[in-house]
Amino acid sequence: MCCGILDKNLFGTHGLVHAVAELHGRVLAGDFISVLSRLLTAHLQHHGMTCGMDDLLLRPESELGRAERLGEANAACRGAAATFAEADANAPDHALRTQIANRLAEREGAEAALDMRSSGALNKVTSATVGQCLPHGTKKPFPKNCLSLMTQSGAKGSMVNFSQIAACLGQQELEGRRVPRMTSGKTLPCFQPHDTGPRAGGFIQDRFLTGLRPQVSISHLPHSASLIAHTRTRRN
Repeated sequence: MCCGILDKNLFGTHGLVHAVAELHGRVLAGDFISVLSRLLTAHLQHHGMTCGMDDLLLRPESELGRAERLGEANAACRGAAATFAEADANAPDHALRTQIANRLAEREGAEAALDMRSSGALNKVTSATVGQCLPHGTKKPFPKNCLSLMTQSGAKGSMVNFSQIAACLGQQELEGRRVPRMTSGKTLPCFQPHDTGPRAGGFIQDRFLTGLRPQVSISHLPHSASLIAHTRTRRN
């Protein structure tokens, strides 16, 4: 008796249906597709598959590993910016931002080189984070995890969708590049000019499972400073 996994690759180009058509003719291949569709429909009627929140939850050690990997993003992005500016990675923020501004002003297209270095460093952080979480870091392992089953079999979605839901969104790009800078050197008004932080360039450490936090500048909130000071006073 033959056994195995029926997935997208098995029925794709030059797959099982193609082999049946080559060996037994197109008529029999058409009958094979009809019989197979009825078989799979009957299987789904008795063994329905749906995704729930429990398919997205990670084990405690995976959550800890995810936080550790994402904690490396700031250092990785800062190191890439310091390499581009030929500066010391331990230099003060103001000095590093000034050096980056000078390098960007020296020649046209320098920002593309900075983006390439930063994206390369952050992509390694994203890959390490996803590897820490998926597919073996979920509480429900494969193949009991329906979302993992769908993405790995090719039925629906991809590992990118799964990772953005359960791990992190990673580096976001606009028209194939990181968030462009304005003439002031800022990517958004809430960031410092030539900010070396990963979030300023569009790297999102959040995930859809726990929600995306908006970027808000404390200086734009009139009561934030007094509220924080009042909270610290009450704690003490």
